[in-house]
Amino acid sequence: MNTMEDRPLIVQSDLSMMLDVHSPSAEMARNDLMAFAELVKSPEHVHTYVISAISLWNASAAGLRVQEVIERLERWSRYAIPETVLFHIRELGGRFGCIQLHEVDDDTEHWLLTIKQERFAREILARKQIASMLTAHPDGFLVPRYQRGELKLQLIKLNFPVDDRIPLEK
Repeated sequence: MNTMEDRPLIVQSDLSMMLDVHSPSAEMARNDLMAFAELVKSPEHVHTYVISAISLWNASAAGLRVQEVIERLERWSRYAIPETVLFHIRELGGRFGCIQLHEVDDDTEHWLLTIKQERFAREILARKQIASMLTAHPDGFLVPRYQRGELKLQLIKLNFPVDDRIPLEK
């Protein structure tokens, strides 16, 4: 466990973080942060990072679990992490992988969208623009191939990342 002097990070309730670059452990903390946060300012003494939905989803896609993100923050944070930050990390980071897009066997016109949580499905289907792209299927929802990009864009706007499992050459 780090001593208070070795905790160079201040986590703020707006999902921004300030890293004291003069701390002996600043480089190790920075290496941990880079996996799930974006550097937004780097003046001489304090660097500012921010946690965004995209940075959390990228970390999840790279194999970093939500609990590991929280553990890294706890390791380096000088003060208690605000509850709002923990909530956002769990809520947004936990969404990655819940919605997936797959190929459909013997169907050249559609992709298959699967949604692992019923509450997410209800929220998505409540949006008329998105619901109009979906057709019920026993395993999820069929999506016309030509609407793949538009569907993913609309879902991202709702903070629902799509884990697209379709090979790029398709």
